[in-house]
Amino acid sequence: MELPYSCVSFSVSSQYIVICHAKKKKKPRYMSIPSVSEGQWVPIKQDAEVIETNDGGTLLWRIHKGVVYSPVLEEASCSNPCASNWVIVANEGGGVVECALTRDAAWYITKSGEVSGPVCYGDSNGMGHFSLNYYRCLGEPDMLMAPMNVYVQLRLPEMGILSRCESAWPLECITASEVAVWALQAETGRLVVRAGLVHCPIGLDWVEIEPEGPTRLISICLYGQSGWAIDEGRSLWFTNGVDFRSPFGTSGAWLQVCRPWDLSVDSSRLHTLRCSVRVSSLGVFVCMSRKIYWACSSSPLTGHRFRRIVPEKLAINDSFEALSAGSVRAKNVEALSLYRSNEVFLFRLRNRNFYSLPAFPSCYGCTLVQLVSFDTSVYVLDSSGCIYVRRNLGDIAPFGSEWTALNTGSCGAPIVSFAVTAISIWVLTAEAKILMLSRSGNTEPCVDEKAEWLKVRPPTGEVSFDQIRASCSGIYVWLFSRVSGRSWARSAVSDQCPCGKSWTEACEEPGVHELAVGCRAVWSLSSSGQLYRLRGLAAGNPAGNYWKVVPIRLKAIALDNKEHLWGIDSEGRLVSHAVEIYPPTVDRQLSVDVISPSSLESIDDFVSY
Repeated sequence: MELPYSCVSFSVSSQYIVICHAKKKKKPRYMSIPSVSEGQWVPIKQDAEVIETNDGGTLLWRIHKGVVYSPVLEEASCSNPCASNWVIVANEGGGVVECALTRDAAWYITKSGEVSGPVCYGDSNGMGHFSLNYYRCLGEPDMLMAPMNVYVQLRLPEMGILSRCESAWPLECITASEVAVWALQAETGRLVVRAGLVHCPIGLDWVEIEPEGPTRLISICLYGQSGWAIDEGRSLWFTNGVDFRSPFGTSGAWLQVCRPWDLSVDSSRLHTLRCSVRVSSLGVFVCMSRKIYWACSSSPLTGHRFRRIVPEKLAINDSFEALSAGSVRAKNVEALSLYRSNEVFLFRLRNRNFYSLPAFPSCYGCTLVQLVSFDTSVYVLDSSGCIYVRRNLGDIAPFGSEWTALNTGSCGAPIVSFAVTAISIWVLTAEAKILMLSRSGNTEPCVDEKAEWLKVRPPTGEVSFDQIRASCSGIYVWLFSRVSGRSWARSAVSDQCPCGKSWTEACEEPGVHELAVGCRAVWSLSSSGQLYRLRGLAAGNPAGNYWKVVPIRLKAIALDNKEHLWGIDSEGRLVSHAVEIYPPTVDRQLSVDVISPSSLESIDDFVSY
């Protein structure tokens, strides 16, 4: 949604959005939700640098020149932030800088000042108005001054019991939910969590946390049992499982969400723009410059992370060019196959260890071009166009049988790419011919055995392609060109008709450089290494509808037979993909935006009006 000016702060409740500008001439404004597409920004009469509200709208604080005001109880409204009569509810610590409101509490940061606090009374106006009688805390003289103080008022709006929570660091960007309180170190941008809320409503101490994933944080927000953050790279992250006993979340790492502003903000200006995130029961809101992006809570957001799984003691060996995650599967054995410098490795997932396979026959004269693993076999394609297979990899024979060459002589030209499935083997020759060999079980013809390769018509028109990929079931078969980025999916492939009927071109944008084809998902890499997932994949629609960006860049990708995505990152290290959903308890039947404006920019699950 477009803003009337570049706001310095904003807040969101279940009823409205309110924004503030730094200059006095520009009044705060609010807009009702969900009538965003046709609503107007309504000015608020009073001046404010910050206006904060909780999700229900039952608490409303307006900060002006370090003094916090709240509307009198008779004029308080959950539907808008307007009121005629306001009362002072906080001004200690040299003035209030920012605040965070929960259902019945307020946490706020003050400027540098004397460590003292007001004696708080619940008065007749019901808004926690306090008497300005101050008491001085006992302590050494050097403890009477603090770089920055954090205060909390509890049991609002009736009482407003005041407490002070000292911090060893200057803090900023405070946020709170019913189960946790976070802030950022002003100098380093590191996350600071209030520990001990399970034992005491004001907590026991501030604990520094270094999140796994984001760099220096610039904005954070808590809502429910999830925490959100934007880092200095303007990437959007969240973590689930925030509660009293795990105030920093239980996801184990932060998950990255597709940035909603990538198509609308010039990358050269991105790092100069003010960026902040807020979350309410209506969804996730990100403000950047003069625009707010909104992801509705009824449409789930997906968060992604890629975790390095090779133990640190083996990190010196964790450097690869490509992989095949088709998974070598035998009794008590499950492994991925990888290669570097013409050497093939198996990475056993159970004990997380590497095994180097014996060299394939042509390794000293040719270069390894492609690696495929399927069932208990590993296949390699060398630069001369020959395919070798090593079968029967298992617990009893960890290195399997000897390398043998597949009979591809009748294909008429060297092989440049191939795919192995449960029902077929597909090859692509240097003359751009596509051939398919039916197979059953773990058998394929060796060089001295007869092979019946069937020719498959290529896509119509003047097209070029240089790679072929397929799912382990053989139902999905894809062609693509690393030069042009165009791709095609084979339709009507089945056990009865393993070669299919025709080719259907997939969406050209953003261009395919690598593919990982599964039975339920298709992933791609662009020429820059950006990861995408195909949306709309189905047996009747094998080419899908469009590619959806995933916030990670990789060198190589592969899917195992459980549809789990693996990759090799920019440093050549093996990574495993994990995904979580926000909201964690979202009803999938409600994954539709509550509003459908005629014209909107849609990126991932965010919309901008």
